[in-house]
Amino acid sequence: MIGSLKKELIFSISIQVSVMFIGLVINKLISLNFGVETYSIYSVFKKTSGVISFIILGGMGIAIPKYLPQTDKKKDKLSLAFSAFYIVLVLAALLGLIVISFESFLEELVFGTNNNLILLCFFYSFIIALVSFSYAYLRGMDRIIYFNLSQLSVQLIVLTVVFFFTDSLQEFFLWSIISISIFVITQILIELLKNRNIISVWKSKTIKPNIKELWSYGYSRLIGDFFLFSLNAIPLIIINNKFGNKWGGFFAAGITLKALINPIFSYIGIILLPKVSKSYKDKEYSQVDYLIRKFLYMYLIISVIVVAFIFIFNELLLKLFFSTEFIPAENIVNLIVLSILPNSLYLLLRNPIDAVTKKPYNTYTVAFSCCLGITLIYFSESIIQAAIFYNIIYISLGLISFLIWKKIKLVNE
Repeated sequence: MIGSLKKELIFSISIQVSVMFIGLVINKLISLNFGVETYSIYSVFKKTSGVISFIILGGMGIAIPKYLPQTDKKKDKLSLAFSAFYIVLVLAALLGLIVISFESFLEELVFGTNNNLILLCFFYSFIIALVSFSYAYLRGMDRIIYFNLSQLSVQLIVLTVVFFFTDSLQEFFLWSIISISIFVITQILIELLKNRNIISVWKSKTIKPNIKELWSYGYSRLIGDFFLFSLNAIPLIIINNKFGNKWGGFFAAGITLKALINPIFSYIGIILLPKVSKSYKDKEYSQVDYLIRKFLYMYLIISVIVVAFIFIFNELLLKLFFSTEFIPAENIVNLIVLSILPNSLYLLLRNPIDAVTKKPYNTYTVAFSCCLGITLIYFSESIIQAAIFYNIIYISLGLISFLIWKKIKLVNE
């Protein structure tokens, strides 16, 4: 496992650096074209889309890379993947009905104005959910190279859209939906051509049991994903409504810088999920523990270096990745990026925790941390106080995840 993991990590890190760089370019172009206040609405749209997409995904983003490596026969793998896809489509249909039925209310709740963005937000979320599903499938099939190349392709598509369609937010997101849809449909068709016997899978008697098993594992993760993606979306919505779009834009700049760093930490955990799942099945506990400890020390060192770098070059980074309009956000950004350290711990441990236990520990952790932090932010009296309370969310996430992993490790020793 360690030998193949090293090769995949080297390739993954090189691709993720490219993905991060392209993300910075996209962010720079959007902040320049739209300004602080519209950038705030853009951020709320993106964060809300993240919440909706992971509700649609129904926990399958974690369930697929957990169960596929534990299945040996190709037909059984296809049956599992098809069952998971069925769950995603049903959830998308149900959520679409809710959004259409309560469109005006949701528009006002999320964006504070009637600018016809909520339906567009739903369709964008659906496409992102399908993209995330394809990522999960590729990870579960141990096709890590294709998983990384797929991510890079989507990022390049969005970059192309930014260059040509930035007259309005609606136009940008509409063309993003169209472009990414073409890519996803192409991926699906290629996979169907490679697995032409999938028709026999549709009639398989394992579909219903698979759906039941995947849903029993996934629904609690769905709740966890909802809280996880609410960690950024709800604070931004509260701050926009409480302090105005300008301060919301400054807060969003800090969250964006933190989010751009996240791939450095999160994708190692993503690769570890199917690896750890298989190793635990084979009872290779000491090997897993060795890997986690090694990455833990590495994460702590990297996160301290990243935070120090942002502190030192704060103003330059705001000018470089946003515009001079965002310079007043310096103090807010300094506070928000402190969350990188505890968040790196959570990003490392959440996937191994899901890999080794059916109990939804991560859901409990995220739900508690989210409710605690958002309650504090709601009652905050200043934007600085809100940024301090934002850090409490991630301190809680990192600390609780570490304690849970220690508990799991002791059980298996």
